[in-house]
Amino acid sequence: MTRSFAVALVFVEVRVVQGVTGWENLGLAATETVVWSCLAFSILSADIVLQVQELRRSRPVPARVQAASSSA
Repeated sequence: MTRSFAVALVFVEVRVVQGVTGWENLGLAATETVVWSCLAFSILSADIVLQVQELRRSRPVPARVQAASSSA
């Protein structure tokens, strides 16, 4: 689901990058480069997020040491 969301945001990212920088006037080659760059970055960042989540989930929880109680 995280990757799907990241890839779906590529449309918005491309529109923002081209709108802010004015690169939409440079032609199709510039547009293609922006699209591929945004796609690569979104997939890479989504995979990094998923890997961090997996590492945090699989880390063993340290056991608590109980104090020895004396019954004497």
